[in-house]
Amino acid sequence: MVVGAVALGGLTSAPSARAEPASTPFNNDTVPALARALAAKPYVPADSSIPAKLAEVDYAVYAKLQFEATKALWRKDGLPFQVQFFPRGYLYRPRVDIFEVIGDRSRPVAYAPDLFNDGGLDATSFPPDLGFSGFRLHAPINDPDFEEFAVFQGASYFRAVAKGQVYGLSARGLAIGAGEPHEEFPQFTTYWLERPSLGAKSLVIHALLNSPSIAGAYRFRIEPGAATVFDIEAVLFPRRDIDDAGIAPMSSMFFLGDINRYRMNARAGTIHDSHGLEMWNGAGERLWRPLENPKALEVDAFADKHMRGFGLVQRDQRADHYHDVQQYERRPSLWIEPQGDWGEGRVELLEIPSTDANADNMAAYWRQNRPLRAGSAQKLRYRMTWGKESPVEPKLARVFDTGRFGDQGGRYEIVFRSASPLDPAALSADVTTTAGRIANTKLTALPVDGTYPGWGAVKLSFELDPGEASLCELRAHLLRSGAVESETWLYRWTR
Repeated sequence: MVVGAVALGGLTSAPSARAEPASTPFNNDTVPALARALAAKPYVPADSSIPAKLAEVDYAVYAKLQFEATKALWRKDGLPFQVQFFPRGYLYRPRVDIFEVIGDRSRPVAYAPDLFNDGGLDATSFPPDLGFSGFRLHAPINDPDFEEFAVFQGASYFRAVAKGQVYGLSARGLAIGAGEPHEEFPQFTTYWLERPSLGAKSLVIHALLNSPSIAGAYRFRIEPGAATVFDIEAVLFPRRDIDDAGIAPMSSMFFLGDINRYRMNARAGTIHDSHGLEMWNGAGERLWRPLENPKALEVDAFADKHMRGFGLVQRDQRADHYHDVQQYERRPSLWIEPQGDWGEGRVELLEIPSTDANADNMAAYWRQNRPLRAGSAQKLRYRMTWGKESPVEPKLARVFDTGRFGDQGGRYEIVFRSASPLDPAALSADVTTTAGRIANTKLTALPVDGTYPGWGAVKLSFELDPGEASLCELRAHLLRSGAVESETWLYRWTR
């Protein structure tokens, strides 16, 4: 959007024609202090007023408002990270303030219309103080050239990829009332980007969270690579008691897979950003819950204490299974590891019926049993890993796929794979249901080839007769000489 003005040679300072932005002191206590003070005041929403032309554009036009890459923050300094910015417009209307931190001082990153191309719109669409809606991070993650690996934009949403991946699921700073009519979407209103050193492997970002119910301070230490790791520290300051806060929330898409193919009359092709919900509970049990595009809204809760980790995982990485150019096999998995004890609570899985393969209809998060109390300060620490699978590899056979055949109970086929040989003759299956009965349980060896990689793969099949029940909670795992040989497969059948 070159509409006059002096072109910026980089964003580490304003152009010579403008005054140098004033700097202010900054340290790790700055954002928590701002959040505490903000929570003590009535909520004031961020400025969302933008010119009508920018509010009315569709995504195709907004996507053309590209940042001029030569003006990326830190590019001219040869640093290992670069930052590009997004203008306000389309759905991204709230103003986001962005600062650069150098040493113990911060100063604003100056917006100017000539940082972007115009996307075919006229110059009057872009006021000189329009401002930013977010930013994206670049680093040489796949080769020596700088590539985008993370985006922060919209409410408190952000997403990332690891080496060799493309974008899929997203994360949020905090969810409040997820999936409910009154759901609240806290917003990251301000960011501080710490200037990295020449040899830095990671980047530190601070963010101020605000919503009608809460204010908060977040610190992200981000290291891209074969797995991209976010180490997160947060301090939350509720304005009211909150008993429906979702911690470390993530959103994804599941449209079509072997588990619901029978119902959607689809013979080929799989469409999903995430394959299932994986959990590692405080008792040390590894759990796998396949995702499904349900007939009606489903909320499943998995009670736990001292939870070790959970995440939405894309295990199916067979390109020929998708029959699509969207590269679903390259979508990242996202794994959450608490740093410290999160106490008692539950992992919640929200599944929303969807007829749109482009819409996120899955959500997962941690909900603690105790509410967030007004006037208190709650600290959270956790590690977020974006990669091919969960970073902790169990010495157990893992669920590779789930097939379901028939609506009224039906037949199920669960494929387990392992890095060690799996001989059905040496294994048994423990399959249970909370209602109805299980019949015709069978274990079958599968060939070791490109379809089922690893030393061993077996298929567990069984039938469910629900009787008069309207809901059956299913569990299944493999045993060897009475010892658990696999993670536990979970599924909820509803009439």
